[in-house]
Amino acid sequence: MKFCIALILLPLMATQVFGDAYKTEKEILDKVLNKNIYDLRIVPRNYNESTKIGGPVVVRTNMYIRSIDYIDTHSMTYKMQITFRLQWHDPRLRFDDMNGQIKYLVLQDMTRIWIPDVFFSNSQSTQSHTDLVPNVLLRIYPDGSVLFSKRLTSTLSCPMDLMYYPFDKQICPFIAASYGYTTDDIILLWKEGDPVQLRRSSVKYTFQWFVTTGILTFLSFISFWMKSQNSSRIKYLVIILLVLYSHIVVINMWSSPKTTYYMTKDWWFMWCVNFVVAVIIEWTIKPLVSKDSLNSNCGEKWRNWSFGRKVDLLSAVIFPVLFIAYIAYFCHKTFGREDWNEY
Repeated sequence: MKFCIALILLPLMATQVFGDAYKTEKEILDKVLNKNIYDLRIVPRNYNESTKIGGPVVVRTNMYIRSIDYIDTHSMTYKMQITFRLQWHDPRLRFDDMNGQIKYLVLQDMTRIWIPDVFFSNSQSTQSHTDLVPNVLLRIYPDGSVLFSKRLTSTLSCPMDLMYYPFDKQICPFIAASYGYTTDDIILLWKEGDPVQLRRSSVKYTFQWFVTTGILTFLSFISFWMKSQNSSRIKYLVIILLVLYSHIVVINMWSSPKTTYYMTKDWWFMWCVNFVVAVIIEWTIKPLVSKDSLNSNCGEKWRNWSFGRKVDLLSAVIFPVLFIAYIAYFCHKTFGREDWNEY
């Protein structure tokens, strides 16, 4: 019987504990946000205890880049979805944490406290995400520190040089400023330690674009070991060329920014196609093997082979060597440039 009574009382006690916690948080919020005490029109200045002079409030900012939706090389803009965060200290919001029981308070109403009027000066348009409710986070910590986080989609201007795309490195300005205050009131600083979290990975492009097209180009060199009289050789080369061309068209249509100049990927694709077309042109040289060379030794076979067959054998060595040399030149030109390790 005592055990049953304990099971009944346990939920009641838990409800009372949580109810007391909610009541305490409400009392704290009502106290610190009392309109007779807290005026959100006044900047929470950083007062110097010795001079009794208020300095500007320091606002630390950082952001997490969720995605880059598109890059428009004609208007020199890019659209990205970000989580933008601001942190500052407002001593008027200090409260008793009840010996560590209350880590922070969550505030749903943004209009109850002072918030920096930050905007992006190089933004052409910015939208806030609402979904079911506005995507906003506002926390107040016991020492008066405030964390403000908001999910945004913004279209920003950025002068870009995509010559080395997708192995390029762009420096795009992200200019945040206060709309109504000066540096006497607010100082905006990046948060120390990795304030912008995004890394574009080139591994995907390397394998999907360059490795795939490179393998197709090498596969075309296998045709040099096929008999030219065999019709399957030209069929094989045509299939390789069509697959290569289709792959390039899909990449340029869906996965690549449009520019008026050639980019690194364009030069690579062009030379891959040139090598495959050169293999097809080489096939048009009809090799004729004389019957007398079939039972001859190697030296006699080479002398008796037709010019076309000799070209086939030489091409089987020369083409791969030339393509490997081009790969080495491409890598040196792309990854050996001076600005590759600058930032």
